[in-house]
Amino acid sequence: MKNYKSLVCTITVLHLFAGLSAVWGGEPPELSAHRLHRAQPDDPGEILRVSEGTFTLTADGRESFMGEDDGVFASLRTDAPNWRFTARVASAPEGSPNPKYGIAVREGLQNWSRGLHMRYDGYENNRCLQWFYRYQVGHGTHHGTRRVYFSGLDREMKQTEGFWLRIERRYPEFFMCRSSDGETWIPVGTERSFSLLPQSLHVGLILTAGGDGRREVSVSFDQVRFEEIQVEDGFTEEMYAPYEPPAPRWEWWVAHTPIEAEGDPQNFFIMKPVDVEWKDIRAFLYSAGSKEVVIQNEEGVLENLRFENGPGNLRKPVDMPEWDGHWVLPPMDPIYHQYAQHGLARVGGAGHPRALGNALKALEEMTGHEGLSRIPFAVSGMSFAGGYTATTARLYPEQTIAAGVTHIGPAGWETDDPRVHKIPHLYISGSHDTTHRTDFLRVSQPVREQGHLWGFATLWWYYHIMGHTQSMVLPYFYRIIDLRLPEDADPVVGPVPLRELNEEDGWLAVLPTWESNHPRVVAWDEATREERRGQSGWFPDEFTARVWSATVSNWPNTVIHFPRFDPNDGWSGRPGGGHIHHQLRAGEPFRILASGPLGEDLKVTWYAGLEPLEVQRVFRDNPYLVEIGGLPAGLHVLHAITETGEGTEISRPHPILVHPAE
Repeated sequence: MKNYKSLVCTITVLHLFAGLSAVWGGEPPELSAHRLHRAQPDDPGEILRVSEGTFTLTADGRESFMGEDDGVFASLRTDAPNWRFTARVASAPEGSPNPKYGIAVREGLQNWSRGLHMRYDGYENNRCLQWFYRYQVGHGTHHGTRRVYFSGLDREMKQTEGFWLRIERRYPEFFMCRSSDGETWIPVGTERSFSLLPQSLHVGLILTAGGDGRREVSVSFDQVRFEEIQVEDGFTEEMYAPYEPPAPRWEWWVAHTPIEAEGDPQNFFIMKPVDVEWKDIRAFLYSAGSKEVVIQNEEGVLENLRFENGPGNLRKPVDMPEWDGHWVLPPMDPIYHQYAQHGLARVGGAGHPRALGNALKALEEMTGHEGLSRIPFAVSGMSFAGGYTATTARLYPEQTIAAGVTHIGPAGWETDDPRVHKIPHLYISGSHDTTHRTDFLRVSQPVREQGHLWGFATLWWYYHIMGHTQSMVLPYFYRIIDLRLPEDADPVVGPVPLRELNEEDGWLAVLPTWESNHPRVVAWDEATREERRGQSGWFPDEFTARVWSATVSNWPNTVIHFPRFDPNDGWSGRPGGGHIHHQLRAGEPFRILASGPLGEDLKVTWYAGLEPLEVQRVFRDNPYLVEIGGLPAGLHVLHAITETGEGTEISRPHPILVHPAE
């Protein structure tokens, strides 16, 4: 595929600079200055001085990091879908090593905000023009921030001052150009596409001092101009609006349950959609170690229930006067619709799994639903609760459908109970979370030699945090629940006999290949002896194996912006970090917005699970701006397989809930 970006930039240059005097004849915009690490307005005289059209920024911050920026940003906010921002670097900084200065567009004023920078990079190994694209908010300085960005260098551009920079937005894309004389313009960053979903953005001038963060440094810009432009196709953010179903209401029962021979009472809860009858609940999702629930309040804002410490390590909302009881919760995050569609209710508790049996019996009596204590469950938990998850499978092997043991090592792998070996387990941990990734490699071979139905996954560049764990766990659970639950299961009559899965019907994930961005999966019949009994993980079918491949893909270049699933990023204390659950309606065409590599040999194929999606329209000759026909109702895992001259990669997966049309 041709690189359409160079053509767009060339046309823009011809249009813009046919008369140079007309371009610079307008007035410079009004800019507000912020220190990014404070995200608060400052005294303009301290960090921004404006005199006769010259903007001088002064910063004392450190060099920009991969997931955060530290410096001064002087910007305006615009809701316009199409615009052009241009500035000339009038004088370069002096007296500080490694300064970075230029122009930028950002979603917000936090130092971790998504955005696109075009700047001179004074780092001693570069000292040229750099583009820097942060496409996602990292959890913190270390948690995943190493892989939430892409960057590139224009080593032919060595000027430190007296050059022009421009970013042009044609919603939702960005195009960059530079000029040494204000007449001849050269495209920048043509090796990939750049997009952001929000239409409302900050655009302006940026300076990072570099060095030790204690020496002030200044840079001056002039010929600063902002103007809205006209684009024929008229793209706006409304074209990427997800379906917004009414927030569901759930019932919540809380039981205060003792463990035999132990004095500390344990607290467990069960949550069920108000409009779903008990007879339609097929299984539970049991969150081992749960202490909290996220709800959507009446204003549509996601927030945690207010907690206070209570006995048994379960913190209850302060407005709940008793531990035991039944409440109807405020409207929940609409993502909870997916549980209801799949016939699931949620069980949780901070108590030890030994108390779960008694807790389910207490909840059965409280709800009045006979057989509740015999409903099978898929169990998951993080960190210490990951250990609880493995323990739950050992204590209740006849009732455990599957186990998601996350952000802990291979807990329970040495068990000699063959019933536990036959329970599908999925172990997930951050690649930099102590030694968990190498521990998975170490134990996978003996586990495979014994025929355990267990899989292992790593989240690249994450430490001890959830990240996109649920992008793998939820599709895995939903598929295994369907495979293991008998269609005529009725816990009212008696225990539900779960189906056993056959090892030879499964697929294998070759663990060492997770170092790449197209990890290998293979059907059992096509696998070698080494793949069957070596460093591999077992998955029940091709669908879950392909989701694994997308989950562990190591820093893929293709990034999906819409529709998107970011299940936990927003809970890390960083506003705008995520908690994004785009949902769709069955049968309705929708647009995909993504960004990724460009080139002559480029081919992008979109998938929902195993099914390649039929692209109905490609916009602007951009393979990352497409329209897809409607999907059937259910949970679909959206991802892309991108082929370039350098190889093939698979993007991160995004489970998207599609609602029935009626």
